[in-house]
Amino acid sequence: MARSLCPACGLAYLSHPGDDNICACGQPWRVLAPFPRAELSREEWDLLMLLLLTRSGGLCEVRSPDCLTPGGLLAVLPRDLVSLHHRSGRRMGGTTNPAINSLANLVISCGHGTRGCHGWIEHHGYNDPQGGQAVTRGLLVPQGVPGKLTAATDPTQVPLVLASGRRVRLDPVNPCYLAPLDGLPYAV
Repeated sequence: MARSLCPACGLAYLSHPGDDNICACGQPWRVLAPFPRAELSREEWDLLMLLLLTRSGGLCEVRSPDCLTPGGLLAVLPRDLVSLHHRSGRRMGGTTNPAINSLANLVISCGHGTRGCHGWIEHHGYNDPQGGQAVTRGLLVPQGVPGKLTAATDPTQVPLVLASGRRVRLDPVNPCYLAPLDGLPYAV
């Protein structure tokens, strides 16, 4: 995965190294600089935030019963109440795997680890006595053996259930929703 700025308008994008792209302004440009590590600069985090806001239409992608804003509109919240959640965690002590920050592994939510939708995910995860609603919705993806992903542990394959009930797959590079691999458009 790489990041680059369009030389014509300055908009930032993530893409595969070597890909030729056409910017929203219509100018062709080429991606040059890969994310070489899991630890990102403030500029790179801001870029991820922009891409996730683009993908979600400016809405909290979780919209749980604990959502901090009606309709999930993130623009009405202060910046410290908008967070990026890793679907597959960074593990104790962190990780050196740059895929940890791929768009397929991140969702944008209101709150933080103890409040709002981000707090809801943490509370309704693997140890939830009510059945792990965050796991069922694909907001948490089990960690597999490092370097050996399966369909159940790969965030690019595990569908995410949006608040509407729509099931989507998250593209690791582009800020868009894809059809789930099993073709089922809505949760049952």
